[in-house]
Amino acid sequence: ITTDAHADEQEADKVIRIEDLLPPGYTTVTVVGESEKAAWEDPGAPETDVTGDDLCYMIYTSGSTGKPKGVELTHAGICNYINAEDNTLFGYVAEHTKRMVSVTTVSFDMCFKDTVSILCNGKTVVFADEDQMNDPRALADILEKTGADAMNATPSRLLQYMEYTPFRERLEKLDLVVCGGEGFPKTLLDRLKEMGIPKIVNTYGPTEITVSSNMADLSGSDTVHVGRPVPNYSEYIVDTDGNRVPVGVMGELLIGGPGVARGYRHLPEMTEKAFITFEGERVYRSGDYAKWDDEGNVYILGRMDNQVKLRGLRIELGEIEGLIEKQPHIKKAVVVIRKTGGQDNLCAYFTADADIDIGELKEELKKSLTHYMIPTAYLQMDAIPVTANGKTDVKALPEPEMAGTGEYVEPTGEIETFFCKLFADVLKIDKVGATDDFFELGGTSLVVTSVVVGALEKDYQLNYGDVFKYTTPRALAMLLGEGSPEADTTGVQAGFDRYDYTAINERLSENTLEGFLGGESREIGNIFLTGATGYMGVHVLAEYLRSESGTAYCLVRKGAYPSALDRLKHTLFYYFEEELQRDYADRIVAVDGDVTNYDAFEEAAGYPIDTVFNCAASVKHFSSGTDIEDVNVGGVKNCIAFCLKTGARLIHFSTISVGGHVVPKEGEDIPVLDERTMYFGQILDNQYTSSKMMAEREVMEAIVDKDLDAKIIRVGTLAARESDGEFQINANTNSFMGRLRSYEMLGCFPYSMINQTLRMGPIDRSAKAYLKLARTPKSCCVFNAINNNVVPMIEVIRRMKEAGMEIRLVEDAEFAEAMSEAEKDPEKAKILQSILAYKNLGGGVTAVPVAAKGDYTSQILARLGFFWNPTGDRYINGFIDVLLGIGFFDD
Repeated sequence: ITTDAHADEQEADKVIRIEDLLPPGYTTVTVVGESEKAAWEDPGAPETDVTGDDLCYMIYTSGSTGKPKGVELTHAGICNYINAEDNTLFGYVAEHTKRMVSVTTVSFDMCFKDTVSILCNGKTVVFADEDQMNDPRALADILEKTGADAMNATPSRLLQYMEYTPFRERLEKLDLVVCGGEGFPKTLLDRLKEMGIPKIVNTYGPTEITVSSNMADLSGSDTVHVGRPVPNYSEYIVDTDGNRVPVGVMGELLIGGPGVARGYRHLPEMTEKAFITFEGERVYRSGDYAKWDDEGNVYILGRMDNQVKLRGLRIELGEIEGLIEKQPHIKKAVVVIRKTGGQDNLCAYFTADADIDIGELKEELKKSLTHYMIPTAYLQMDAIPVTANGKTDVKALPEPEMAGTGEYVEPTGEIETFFCKLFADVLKIDKVGATDDFFELGGTSLVVTSVVVGALEKDYQLNYGDVFKYTTPRALAMLLGEGSPEADTTGVQAGFDRYDYTAINERLSENTLEGFLGGESREIGNIFLTGATGYMGVHVLAEYLRSESGTAYCLVRKGAYPSALDRLKHTLFYYFEEELQRDYADRIVAVDGDVTNYDAFEEAAGYPIDTVFNCAASVKHFSSGTDIEDVNVGGVKNCIAFCLKTGARLIHFSTISVGGHVVPKEGEDIPVLDERTMYFGQILDNQYTSSKMMAEREVMEAIVDKDLDAKIIRVGTLAARESDGEFQINANTNSFMGRLRSYEMLGCFPYSMINQTLRMGPIDRSAKAYLKLARTPKSCCVFNAINNNVVPMIEVIRRMKEAGMEIRLVEDAEFAEAMSEAEKDPEKAKILQSILAYKNLGGGVTAVPVAAKGDYTSQILARLGFFWNPTGDRYINGFIDVLLGIGFFDD
């Protein structure tokens, strides 16, 4: 036994003596000093043939993705881990602690931090027993009695402990707090810093790399990261093609070094998939999204194989949890996706020191969160359950409670009663009142399909979009049985009908070729670009950088990224790899903000901006909230206000979909949307088209009433690049591509649609057209920038068939039957959204889409030297190949 000759008497009193622990018969203990130990050799020391590559221990993963896997770790890995270095846990322990309390079970490899790192530094470890580690009062007592100055725990467990005041008071006396095993919340970092903890260490490392591959001192940091790789480890962040990504760009983290496991026991296929060779080195695919910062620190951005999505929308659970925890009295929050009422919903669990009114909590969340990020179900708990390893025990969370929508109102009348029962059936809840809101009860766009199908079976002719407009059984009953509800007389469509378009139409009549020929071309200058990370916005930015010489100020919401520039860099790299950042970095400025918030525009007002390109848009067709209108209408209002204040020109991007639908009337021609028409009574039966029409009206109003220098460019079907067939990241949000996926899923296509034509606008070619149109004279105010080369829809279907997709040509009746069957399946109905959105109008009325003409725009583009290239077989085959390559048509 070795002793520290310099230990003072007080410290010595706290050391448990070996003599007291020996069984009877073992009475002699020899104490030697350090110098004697160094010279002492034991001739009886056993000789072994164990090497660094041999198995040291095996630990099973949690099995969250299936059967638990036995991870085989080596002696070399653990020996590397216990080597004391300045930038490892050993270095922190050696310098900042004398005694650490352990609350980690031995079944969790994080226990090595509590034990090996302490004992091999000659320090003391204090083991809390099971009762103590689950009772913060007892834990505070053991911290005080042992004089412990350090502690290691998972963030979940530590936050749970911190809800107890005596523990918090004792925690403030520690010199070192170490966390790991799961994500480190920013709220925890802020609270520990407020306590004045001298050293706050965040550790990271999958089981497969031996405890930890990264450690970071966050004491002086404003952001949460995991630091640099520990000694002898190498890390790489790569894109989906296995190429290294630059600083600030997100990719998958690969980890190499002596701690990389031998593999999974008796699972060769899984081992081969997870442990690969990269640039000649054996590495472990962590499955974590990560990125570098300029100082070489690694930021962990979430799991690749467990991206949290709800109904196709990316959900940042941490963002929701953080906002809930900021509310008064709430201490800890966990948000998960759970099945409630037979469908997936966001469910929030939280602890608090007072009773929380769920309705008031939801109202507070609505002020900061998009509606689909607001939990549907809530449960206040005495404590959040944790596993034996100290992580949040999601499986142990009980069933939450659905948030109510108000006092129950008994339905009256046959139709109202029918919809109350239908809502209850499709949402799988006990009862629904006449004034209960479908979406407040947990309804989704997928379940809307079930409502429409149920109504049609009862011979109630209901439009898909009606459920979004009239969200209660009473409103739907009024729509179908008692005339239009009051909401309809003040609705969006009625608002368009009542507006006086005389002044706007007069201005549109001046949108002529003569005006173009008699005017002067203008320079674009410096631009302010909204929607810069969108498919269209990033290609407009690329074309601007390549063809102009000014500076691009890009409005970007940073989201989960450290900065707006980091997010923009990620998008630029995805579409253009290193080119734009390498060649034009000095001409790109990122402005952190959202198009719906004018504060960012105020910041941008300080820059020398000549032209605003408003590419920001929400392309969803329906929403139970106001998010579509917030972006598409509120965003353009902010752009208009900015341009009127600064004198900048506005280039606003709209869509030819504002042509809407019309009900054919015998003896009358179907109207056409050209560059001198805007609203002519067309049916705008979804929130996307109505919001884009409203935005056009806002721009034209400003042109007429305030002499705003602005243009509206209506875009058609944005398609893959001509250059390489590359398509947008979120291809599922593209309406046309959604239709192609629908036909592939249905396995059929109707004969009646074979002559339907398409005007596909390759995004790179389209961006060139937009930049040329932006230079036109002030009198040119509206353009229909659509490809004048048409492609029969059957040509695309034929190419899909040649690519191996089984799509039969069928009669309309068979196609309708296939559609009807698919609508009953929620997963298939999700794919059909692009078709269902326009399937019918309320009351069984059949409408046809309004065609768009672009003769005026094509004439101007020709005079500017721009022509659309023919859309041939090579192009169609190219983008279909790309869609196949990204798994777009996969189930």
